[in-house]
Amino acid sequence: MPVRELRGPSYALANNIVHPRNVYLPEQDLLPPLDRWLALAFAPHRLEETISLMHTAQSDTAPAPSAKDVSRVVADCDTKLARYRDALEAGADPKVVAGWIAEVQARRAEAAA
Repeated sequence: MPVRELRGPSYALANNIVHPRNVYLPEQDLLPPLDRWLALAFAPHRLEETISLMHTAQSDTAPAPSAKDVSRVVADCDTKLARYRDALEAGADPKVVAGWIAEVQARRAEAAA
């Protein structure tokens, strides 16, 4: 089946590369081989193997942080916020300190959630 190539995104144009924007694959050409593959992968004699392969392919999820970790992050954020207040009172640029405060407050809220 021929694929019609179009001029691609700017990086392709800048480098004189012919780059297709997309590829058209009719559903009628895709479904029969896909259905055969799925029927084979999930056949009763291969089910256990397929499930094992799917499980192995999953990325590991990070364990939920413990209450101790959360308390440490929140305490660290509170310490930083107090230092930023001291910096403001000492004459630091309010716009710069406001950016720092926003970052720390976001981190604190994320940890508390």
